Amino acid sequence: MVNSKAACALVLTLACSMASAGNANGAQLRLIGAEDDEVARCIRESGHEGDFVEVRYVDETPMPALSNEDEQRGYLVFRRHWMDLVFPNSVPKREEITDTLRVFAARTEYEPVTFCVRALEELRELEVKAFALVSKAGGVLQAPEVRIVRCSPRMSPANSDFTRGPLYPGGPIGVMAMPTYLEEAQAVDVAAGTTVQYWLTVHVDKDAHAGVYEGDILIGREGGAAHAIRLSVEVLPITLVEPTVTLGFWDFQAEPYGGEIGTVTEVYETMRRYGMNAVFTKAGLWERDPEGGTPYDFSRHLEVGQKGGVKIRWEGTPLAERLETAKRAGLKQVCYHPRFGFRGGFVGKVVSRQVDRKTLEQQTLQELERVLGRHAGSAHYELIKKEISNVSQRYFPVFSKAYGTLYVRILREILEEGRRREWPEILVCPGDERFSHQRKKHQRGDIGTALPLAERELELMKRAGATTIMNQLSPFMLQRKWAWFGDYAREAARFVDIGMPVLRPSYTKIPGTLDEVIRQVVDGLAEWDVTMYTYNVTIFGMPDLEATRFNSGYLFKTLCRGVKGEYDYIFFHPQGDAYNPLDGYDYMWFFPASEEDGRLGGPALWLEAKREGVDDLSYLQTLESLVKRSEARTGSADVLEAVQAAQEARRRIVGSFDFSRLMDADRLGGCLSRWDSTVALPGTAPTIMGTARLPNGWDLETYDRNRREIAEAIMRLQKTLDGEE
Repeated sequence: MVNSKAACALVLTLACSMASAGNANGAQLRLIGAEDDEVARCIRESGHEGDFVEVRYVDETPMPALSNEDEQRGYLVFRRHWMDLVFPNSVPKREEITDTLRVFAARTEYEPVTFCVRALEELRELEVKAFALVSKAGGVLQAPEVRIVRCSPRMSPANSDFTRGPLYPGGPIGVMAMPTYLEEAQAVDVAAGTTVQYWLTVHVDKDAHAGVYEGDILIGREGGAAHAIRLSVEVLPITLVEPTVTLGFWDFQAEPYGGEIGTVTEVYETMRRYGMNAVFTKAGLWERDPEGGTPYDFSRHLEVGQKGGVKIRWEGTPLAERLETAKRAGLKQVCYHPRFGFRGGFVGKVVSRQVDRKTLEQQTLQELERVLGRHAGSAHYELIKKEISNVSQRYFPVFSKAYGTLYVRILREILEEGRRREWPEILVCPGDERFSHQRKKHQRGDIGTALPLAERELELMKRAGATTIMNQLSPFMLQRKWAWFGDYAREAARFVDIGMPVLRPSYTKIPGTLDEVIRQVVDGLAEWDVTMYTYNVTIFGMPDLEATRFNSGYLFKTLCRGVKGEYDYIFFHPQGDAYNPLDGYDYMWFFPASEEDGRLGGPALWLEAKREGVDDLSYLQTLESLVKRSEARTGSADVLEAVQAAQEARRRIVGSFDFSRLMDADRLGGCLSRWDSTVALPGTAPTIMGTARLPNGWDLETYDRNRREIAEAIMRLQKTLDGEE
C-alpha cells in the first residue's frame, strides 16, 4: 500500500506538472455555452426547418456576490446533485459554492460525485486532476475517474415531458442542446459566463477497509495558480450483494463494434461495470457475405448430413465468441435468436434439398391441421387461418415435420454446448417485436407473417428444451383494432417462459390506474405460467436521469413488484450522426468518437443513472438478505430489535413514494420527469427552466438520504449478527 506521505508527495509532484492534454484531434476543445450553434445546424441540415424549433434552457438565478478571491481566481466552484442537469448557462447559488465534496460508498461500488466551474472570465486550458485518496489508517483508494459533461443536440421535452412529439398540438418538434454524455477529461478553453460540469467516479475495491478517505482535486488554468478542492469518501463496511433482477440490453450490433466504442469484450465489460447481468445478441452460427450475397451464410459453421445429423464447427463462430465473452465479463444470461430457421432460412433450404416436395407438402398439411386446431375456438379463426396458411406457402416448408426435426436438432446442439462450456444461460427468442412487425404488415395492406412464424418457432424451441423469451407478449391484447393478436398471444404463451410486455395502449389498453394495470399484467402472465420482464421502460425519457435511476431500481420494489427483469433498447446502434437526433435513431447508451464534431465520445449520462438505480436495488437486496439470515436467530432480543428496525426502515422508505401524479399514465413509459417551468406556445420562443423531477414524491436528495438510512440498517444488522456468532 502507498502510505499517506507518499500519496501527498505524489499530489504535489503532479500539481507542479499539470499540462494541457489537448484534444485527441489536435485541436483545443473550446466550450462557448450559449454561442454554440449545433442545434441550429442540425435543424438547418434536416431539410425540414419548419418542422423543428430550438428550445433553450433559461436560468434567471442572479449571480452571487463575488469575493476578492473569487475574482482573482477567475471562476467559481460549486456543487450540484448529479441528477440535476447542468447547462452551460446554469448559474450557481451562493450556498452551492464549495471547496469540499463528500460521498459514501460500499465495497465494489462505483459512486458519482460532480462539481461545476463557472467561468467569470475567459479561461484557457482549464484542467482538472484527481489523485489517490488516503485514509488516516494508511489505506488508499485509486484516483477517481474525471470526465467532462458534454452537451449535444437532443429531442427536447414536449408538453413538459421528455418525448419526441410536437411541443404543442400542431406545433414544431423541439430540439435543444442538453447534457448528454461523459467525455474523458482534457484541457479546455471556456468562454466567460459559461459553466462546465465535471463528473468524478469513485470506485471502491472489494477488499477496501472501512473508513474515510480524502484527497485533493486540483483545478488549474493557464496563467493561474492551481486551486484545490477536497474530496472525502466514506467507505462503508458493506459488501453489496448482486440484485436478483435480470438487467440487460437489447443489442443488435451483429458485428464487432467496428472500433466505434470498443471491442465486444470492452463493450460487454462496460455493460457489466454498469450493473448489467444480461444481453441480447444478434450473433449466431452465420457469417455475412462480404460480397453482398446471402446475408446469413451458415455454410462455414453448420453442416447437416444426408441423414439429418448435425455438426457445428464452433471454432470462430460469432455465437461462441459472444457467449464466451459474456461469460468472461460475468454476464449471467444471453438472449439469442436462432436465425438458422428464421422465415425458413438455412433449415428450410436443407430440408428442401434432402426431402422430396410431395412428402414435405403432406407433412405440412398434417402440421397445419394440428396448429390451426389450437385456434379453432377463436372468433378470428378465419383471419388467423389465412395468415398461417400464407406463411406455410410463403416460407415453405416451415410447417413440415422434417423442418421441425432439423430445427430442434440444431438448437439442442447449441444448448448442450452451452451447458458443456458453462456459458451464461441461453434464452431463445423468436425475433424482435413480433407483434409490432405483424401490425406494420397490416398497416401496409399485406398479410401478417410475424406471429404465425413466432408461434411455430416457439413450439420448436420448447421441444429442444430451450428457455424462451418473447417481447411484447401480454395477456391483454384482445382489445381494439388488432384484437386477434390476443389469440396468438394466448397460444404462443404455451411455449414462452419469459414475457416482456410493452405497456402501450396499442397492445394493452386496460382500465385502471397504472399500478392496477401493471398488477393485472403480472398476474395475467403468471396465470399463463410466464415470468414477466419489462421492456423499453427507460428509453422514452433520455436524458431523464431521475426517471432512469428510478426505472432501473426502485421500480421493481414499487410499481413493478413481481417483475423479475428488464431489457432496455438499445445499447449502441447509431443510424446516422450520433450527435444529430434529426439524422437517425438517438436513443443510445454510449456515444462514439467523432473527429468531425471534435468529440471523444463516452458513456451517456443516463447510463450512469441506470447504474445508480441498480445500486439502489443492491442496497435493498443486501438488507433483505441480512433480514432473511437473521430469521434463524430471532430468539435473540438484540437481533429481533435490529431486524424489526430494518424492516420498518425498508417499509417506510419504499412506501414513501407518491405516484398519484403518474397513476393516470397510459403506459409505464410515462414515468418521466417534468421541468419546474416550460413555455411552449405559438409565437413564443420555447424555453425550460429549473430542474427536471420525476413526480414520485421524492426530490433528488431523498435518494441519497434513504440510501444512507438503508446502509445504516445494514451495518446495524451486520454488527448485531457478528456479535451473535
